[in-house]
Amino acid sequence: MNGVDKDKIIGSWFGMAVGDAMGRSAKGLKPAAIRQIFGTMDDFKDVRPIMGKGIKNYRMQGLYGTPTQCALAVGDALLKNKKLPPGTFFVELIFVAEAMAPKALQVGRFLPPTPIRILLDKASNNLGENVAFDSFNQQLSAVGRQTASKLAGALQGAVHPMINTAKEMAQQQLEVIRSASLEKMQSTLGEEQARLEALKQINPNIRQEEITFFDKQRSELTTHIEKAQLKLDAIRLIVVSH
Repeated sequence: MNGVDKDKIIGSWFGMAVGDAMGRSAKGLKPAAIRQIFGTMDDFKDVRPIMGKGIKNYRMQGLYGTPTQCALAVGDALLKNKKLPPGTFFVELIFVAEAMAPKALQVGRFLPPTPIRILLDKASNNLGENVAFDSFNQQLSAVGRQTASKLAGALQGAVHPMINTAKEMAQQQLEVIRSASLEKMQSTLGEEQARLEALKQINPNIRQEEITFFDKQRSELTTHIEKAQLKLDAIRLIVVSH
């Protein structure tokens, strides 16, 4: 900590936690909905009076969320230990969210194969959002197959439940990706259909079938995007040794 302003560090952590807690009440809401429900986000909002009106899950007033919890977990390790103790381990999984659809639908415009990275510590805290892949990867070195097999075998009982936890976390992220993809698709095709309808007013050569085609396309894309699945693309076990 030599040469580092501790007040600035503490201030940045408090700022992160306060901002996370203030914004958590409006998590997942669009700007228009936030203005309609809360007016301005200038305080810790109580969501109890508006449950079911855009707010699906109860969020305790003033309580920070997962991003701060994960950052605190990482910060605790960095502050208390110059080096992680030997035997500390992490499990990193890369999932891919993808939707299968006929090529003509061009589902990749709205939901391309999307990686989801989960990095769990032994307490199953997801550090993926706070520990960048590249900087983390630069600190690692591969081990031989025999050593890897021994490590995996020794930690098997602890790792298997973590894999199940990671799948659940990835599934939650998949739901967010699906929702965003559907919203993008509906908006994009709706705008394209509206432009074609406007053009039809001055160009009689545009057929009604060309316009209604968008309705069919939206329906089919919705079906395929809602069926998007996770594929486990990679997994690795990281064990600290000195």
